[in-house]
Amino acid sequence: MIAKKLQQLFQPRLTSDNDLPRMNVNPITLAFRGKLEEAFQQDYFDSSIGLLRASLLLGVVYYSVFAILDSIALPEVRIKFALIRFAFVCPIVLIIFLLSFTKNFQRWWQFGALIATVVSGFGIILMTIEAPELARTSYYPGMMLVLFYCYMLIKLRF
Repeated sequence: MIAKKLQQLFQPRLTSDNDLPRMNVNPITLAFRGKLEEAFQQDYFDSSIGLLRASLLLGVVYYSVFAILDSIALPEVRIKFALIRFAFVCPIVLIIFLLSFTKNFQRWWQFGALIATVVSGFGIILMTIEAPELARTSYYPGMMLVLFYCYMLIKLRF
């Protein structure tokens, strides 16, 4: 009796009308049950892949353009920052971009997007640590922007 009440409590309704069927959603993962989840995953991928690719390329462009600003404002750490950007972050993001054109990418595209987000954020953290004392505060907003950018445009699911 209690289990049935709990099950009814955790199954969201499409509407308050009793004639409509209940949504079959897992209360923990929020995944649809049955074939509906596969259809949702396919639609979500199809609607997101173009934005993901554009976001990855735009992220590389942003990361690269800020290298010009760093070389002007912080010439003493220019080489370290260039290594972080062009030997670590940009190649990984570009590899994920290129892999997005493979046919098996759909199975792990969220993991690839997560890797790009983590690598981008880690690059900002490394540059924040390496920056001179007075310049460190300018990298904190950069870290926030990377995370906002990735969560909004790359469409990471939670």
